[in-house]
Amino acid sequence: MSSCVCVCLALTQVIINITEVSQVGPYFVPSVPVGVATEHEAAYSQVILNLTARTRDADPRYAAGPFRYRQTTYLDVFNVDRMTGVVRARVSLDRSRTRQYNVSVDVQNAASLPHTSSLVFMVSVLHCSVRLVSSLLYSISRPRQMHDW
Repeated sequence: MSSCVCVCLALTQVIINITEVSQVGPYFVPSVPVGVATEHEAAYSQVILNLTARTRDADPRYAAGPFRYRQTTYLDVFNVDRMTGVVRARVSLDRSRTRQYNVSVDVQNAASLPHTSSLVFMVSVLHCSVRLVSSLLYSISRPRQMHDW
């Protein structure tokens, strides 16, 4: 009599989905940024502000992003780069028309369950007198007169 051993193999596939769960949203550094723009500069020629966001993530490798920035006010006047947070003027600014802007921006982290934070920052438009700057440069660079003793 022969004995037969039957071996049954059952294959099971296990799929594990890892979801990042962040308890807090991103925050802006500094928390109250202020932008300064000079009037009558060409559009897109001057960087007004560099927005920076961070998270309080336990792993410092991921605390700096990636983030997505979205401007919600003054879309026709300013441009906030979606990836970098760099703020530029879309148009030449005129202080006699508007001296100050309060621009709203949202930032969102790239987690699978993203969090969003909002910020309102101020942009002040400065008047720069060419005559004042040129005379100041002249007075600084003018050589001192030497006296014969």
